[in-house]
Amino acid sequence: MKKTLRLYPKVDNKFLSNMLKIAFPIMLQNLVTSSVNMADTIMVGKLGEVEIAAVGIANQYFFFFSMILTGLCGGCSVFIAQYWGKKDYTNIKRILGLGLVSVLLVSLVFMTAGFINSAKIISIFNKDYIVMDLGGKYLFIVLFSYIFTAVTFVYSYSLRSIGNTVAPLIVNIVSLICNVFFNYILIFGKLGAPALGVEGAAIATLIARVVETIILIFLVYKDKGVFAAKLTELIDLNWDFFKKSYRIIIPVLLNDVLWAAASLIYSLVYGRMGTGATAAVQICTTVNNLFMVVTFGMASASVIMIGNSIGEGKEDQTIEYAKKFLSVSVFVSVILASILALTAPF
Repeated sequence: MKKTLRLYPKVDNKFLSNMLKIAFPIMLQNLVTSSVNMADTIMVGKLGEVEIAAVGIANQYFFFFSMILTGLCGGCSVFIAQYWGKKDYTNIKRILGLGLVSVLLVSLVFMTAGFINSAKIISIFNKDYIVMDLGGKYLFIVLFSYIFTAVTFVYSYSLRSIGNTVAPLIVNIVSLICNVFFNYILIFGKLGAPALGVEGAAIATLIARVVETIILIFLVYKDKGVFAAKLTELIDLNWDFFKKSYRIIIPVLLNDVLWAAASLIYSLVYGRMGTGATAAVQICTTVNNLFMVVTFGMASASVIMIGNSIGEGKEDQTIEYAKKFLSVSVFVSVILASILALTAPF
């Protein structure tokens, strides 16, 4: 009995309170992000299943790109949380710089590959010529937003790592409003604008990404906090710092990349089943992501709380936090899976 208690310590109210203070705003942020995708799916869905399939497949390319960003930023946030606990602000700025350099390089690779032949990328998932044409046009426009998305990822993860979950949430809400507004105007041709269909959705996404990046950077430097770094502080990197950092970042990155690759295989299979199946899966994925916001919020909270505890040198508390997060995550996952299964239309 004692061994069981030691392996699975009681989850007390103080722990839950601390976790929710961090996790809840992140959950809201993830919910807003998922709502952006849902808005795109619903609004593009008014055009037909071919358009849904085209946008959905183009977003698979973005999904793989975003999971690489998630791995890189997640790895960097581990260090930032620890350095924050140690009050090592110099290395926080250096790891922020390393993160920015890394995601910008990844962005350039994905953008270059996409610009060379966007329709060819769509054809990997679906051979329907109309889907390839529409998806290629959508992807070509959205590619311009990748560099802005990358910068936003780094700063959002970094801010959350030190407990500032409000700024990223505000930025995401503005992005959602902006995206829905311009979707309405550009997809359907409202307020005197031409009806551009899926290309209008792509332009709306690009505008929203640019706006959210500008606002987030403005908030960071207006606050004059630890992330309002000078260029010289961001690029104060050397080979030893690079090796030390990537020794931790690479396993985190591989975890996310492999998970994304597995998801892409599903998309490839469904794509071979036809445009209707692709459109249906796109809708189901959007619904599933609404449930995932809770688990992603908890995961982010665990990185922050455990990382801060490591940085403060509290080994016993770190181990206890890890066990408590494991217990809570299993319980919450079972509840969410049950709700999703019970509400599914069999």
